[in-house]
Amino acid sequence: MLTFRKIIFVCADNTCLSVMAQAIMTSMLGQVPQLQELSCCSKGLSVLLPEPMNGMMEQILKENALPLPKQQTQPLLAQDISTDTLILTMTQAQKDQIVHDFQAIHVYPLSEFAGQACEVKMQHGASKEAYQELYEQMDLLVKFVVRRLKNEKNKNTTVVEDRK
Repeated sequence: MLTFRKIIFVCADNTCLSVMAQAIMTSMLGQVPQLQELSCCSKGLSVLLPEPMNGMMEQILKENALPLPKQQTQPLLAQDISTDTLILTMTQAQKDQIVHDFQAIHVYPLSEFAGQACEVKMQHGASKEAYQELYEQMDLLVKFVVRRLKNEKNKNTTVVEDRK
């Protein structure tokens, strides 16, 4: 099993969903010694001009004491992707686009990699309650991702130690 060095969360415009996933993952990485060398960021597939993050999402992150990524929107570029990069999208269609456009190999919808059967979607103009529900869904999915990565890292370590 390949050990990932970077996770890129990808959504359509990099103003809400991917930024939220990045903030949640960043807060968890420091708590898991096996994953502290892992970096994460967020990118968008349809970023034409730099824009600030979604204001409602920013408020939800602050209320949940999560770090705010200090960035404007950023597009996913070919140079962002290497063989040790895990790309987690919000939808199957975004995964398909990345595989087609970049020939990337480690690309999964976030929910699939987390072992869940739901796509992450946000409706424009949603209420604060909808954003909080989205945060709770995203938090759970990212926890499953962290658990999976931690377990895979532990398996890799065990295999190496067994070979000695």
